[in-house]
Amino acid sequence: MRKMLAVVAGILGAMVAFHGSAWGQTRLWGYTLKGSLGVGPRVVDVDKNPRKYEEDYNLFSGLRLFDFSLRGEAEEGAGRLFDYFRLEGGSLGGDPYPSGSLRFGKRGLYDLKVSARRVEYRYANPDETRAFSSVLEGAAAPFCVGDPRAFDWNRDFGNVELVINPDGWPKLNLFYRRQEQIGESTTTRHLSRAHFSLFQPVDSITNDYGVGLSYSIGFVDLFFEQSLRFWNNEIDFFRNRPTAPGELGGNPNLPTALTVFNWQQSETTKNPLTRINLHAVPLDWLEMNASYILSQTRQDHSFVSRLVGTASTGAPVAGTLLGGGDGEREISLFDLGFSVKLLENLFFHNMYRRYDSESSGSTLPRADQAIINFLSLGQEGNVLTQVDDDIRSHTLRSFLEYLPFEGLSLRFGYRWQNRQARRVRDNPALRRTVLRNITTRDNNFIFGFDYRPFRGLSIMGEYENLAVDNPFTEISSSDEHRAKVRIRYQPLRNLGLNVDYNLIQRSNTGGTPNLGSTILAEQGVFNQHSSDIDQKDYAVGVWYQPIRGLTWNASYMRQDLDFNTEIEFFVDGVLRGGNAVFSEDNNIFQTGLSYDLTSFLTTSLNYRLVNAEGSFPLDTGDLALGLLYKFKLGGRGMGLDLQYRRVRLDEKGSRLVERLFPEKRPPFFRQDNEYEANLWTVLFRVNLD
Repeated sequence: MRKMLAVVAGILGAMVAFHGSAWGQTRLWGYTLKGSLGVGPRVVDVDKNPRKYEEDYNLFSGLRLFDFSLRGEAEEGAGRLFDYFRLEGGSLGGDPYPSGSLRFGKRGLYDLKVSARRVEYRYANPDETRAFSSVLEGAAAPFCVGDPRAFDWNRDFGNVELVINPDGWPKLNLFYRRQEQIGESTTTRHLSRAHFSLFQPVDSITNDYGVGLSYSIGFVDLFFEQSLRFWNNEIDFFRNRPTAPGELGGNPNLPTALTVFNWQQSETTKNPLTRINLHAVPLDWLEMNASYILSQTRQDHSFVSRLVGTASTGAPVAGTLLGGGDGEREISLFDLGFSVKLLENLFFHNMYRRYDSESSGSTLPRADQAIINFLSLGQEGNVLTQVDDDIRSHTLRSFLEYLPFEGLSLRFGYRWQNRQARRVRDNPALRRTVLRNITTRDNNFIFGFDYRPFRGLSIMGEYENLAVDNPFTEISSSDEHRAKVRIRYQPLRNLGLNVDYNLIQRSNTGGTPNLGSTILAEQGVFNQHSSDIDQKDYAVGVWYQPIRGLTWNASYMRQDLDFNTEIEFFVDGVLRGGNAVFSEDNNIFQTGLSYDLTSFLTTSLNYRLVNAEGSFPLDTGDLALGLLYKFKLGGRGMGLDLQYRRVRLDEKGSRLVERLFPEKRPPFFRQDNEYEANLWTVLFRVNLD
């Protein structure tokens, strides 16, 4: 606490000494300045499970620059290189999402923006308990106590964008975007009928370069953009210590073990992307849109793996795997749409889309057969395997919009889609195999309305029915219903009410004759699958401002989700079957209050409560209290904002149970998991106005 008081005193002293400096001026170097600065200390106390708190919030003690901005406008006739500039930033000093940007330009000539931000991801929660054994390994496989998966990485985003827009000329846009992911993680891998924990450093970089051009000619607006993406990814899995059999589950009677394991892979991807858009209004009653996107991707990769261990048969395995491959993918997307005014109160809208995707890839791993079997590459090992995957779809969406009288709008629509997908594997050691060959047709009917019977009340409703012939995957819907209603009512200028309802029902009653893989069919694995999903959301909210300076809002949401699935499959001629049930009943309540006690003193309260019952029950609470004191120092607006926040989480044990054998067993089991955290923040604000 003494350190915190010392920091506060230091900041106050700096403000007093600083108010007469250049920062305290509103004019500098021919520019009128405006801006603000928010800085101060935060103290955090976490009880029970700090790892889970770090995963969810990752806010800890320290001095923070919460936000700052400095804006400048050149005085008229100053003749500067730029007429304006803006410098902004926030969450600096240790928070997980810092950002900053600089923007400046000259009106009628150019605009340049440079920005950067970081997002930090953390997960390390050994209090989780998971099961890693698969159906084919038997029900006797043990659970892994403690989640072996963890990650600690950062994503850095950078962006430079220059817009050149001289009056009367086409607008030229040049940009560069960079994304970098660096860190480390721990993951799992299935090897020789057992699961193992592996360390994985993360290192990937993406660079995007692009140029765009937009121009208007009469009633036609044109846009063209060409970009080029380079992506480099270095993958490295390794084991830093020997393992015992059954480390993360699997059959405990199998002797599978690892003494040494390492997998290194390098990937390089090049992706040019072309976009063309056209928008035209040739007549008062006709509006047209057309667009075309072409993406061409080329990837090359190489890999090497070294391992020493014991296979599930008990035989020792040692050696090196070498390999490489390449792949190409071309995606084209064409859209054509138009809107026609048939009558003064009747409109017709139509859109057609064609999607084409053609991809092919090949890989050639070389190693001793024992290594191939250990890594489950039995069908691809030591031979060049190529896979071709083609998908084509046609989508047509049409609807009528009718306005029978003022305040009412009716929509009637139909959406049709046809998709064809074919996936073929060529392997010299095996016959040519068609992994997938399917045609899917969707029929979708839509009805909606917007109604405003009088000022202050609006009602919106929509219903959508989807029927699918031959679902694209075995878990895709064959029948779907969607409905939503939204009501907005403001009887008084200072009172408003919102009501929302959403319904989603999905079902798949047909399944597929097998798991979608000819390989599994050849091994005697067949299945029938069916599922039902029922989701309902209800929400009501109110806001009220009884007197000037006092604002209150509150809302309540109820979410009900039920998921049931049944499966029957043959394994080696034996019929197995089962079902799984997932359900969630969530209650979400939140409220907020802001009150100006005086012209210089404002208090606030915000609270959010979540109660979830069902397969993954939990309770969360988030309480925030604030007291803002506004004053002037050296003629400048200042603020002292005292904030207190309390967050808590109580995750109860998982109740998701799946019956895939005569015994009941949860494929994922979560132990009780909870934390409580208190956050105190003192924020000093300086306004430069």
